[in-house]
Amino acid sequence: MVILDEGHRLKNDKSKISKAIRGLQTKRRIILTGTPIQNKLEEYWCMVDFVYPEFLGTKKRFNNLFANPIKCGMLADSEMSKVRMGKRRMHVLVKKLAPIVQRRDESILRALLPPKQEFVLYTRLSEIQQCLY
Repeated sequence: MVILDEGHRLKNDKSKISKAIRGLQTKRRIILTGTPIQNKLEEYWCMVDFVYPEFLGTKKRFNNLFANPIKCGMLADSEMSKVRMGKRRMHVLVKKLAPIVQRRDESILRALLPPKQEFVLYTRLSEIQQCLY
């Protein structure tokens, strides 16, 4: 089993890390990421393709079917027909990915973790830091 944390770092299927981990022979693959990827559909395709190869088809097919219509529908000056098409494609994509993608936010951990505490420490600058300032 391969568990890849910070999975959004795959960026695309041509990156060195993506090529390296694709070479691993394993039956199970899991990707964890805390980064929202709503506007980075190529990264999304790359992560899904690593976990479940060809589930979304080739990158070209994915772009034609989902990424391009979604992006076109999100532009500020998009025609209403393109906005509707983008929303429909997003809905289809989310539904298609539902069996393999689990989206969670911090609310599921809130009850399990102690309250966040922040501390501010003041220290004097070193001589070198003072010179640099």
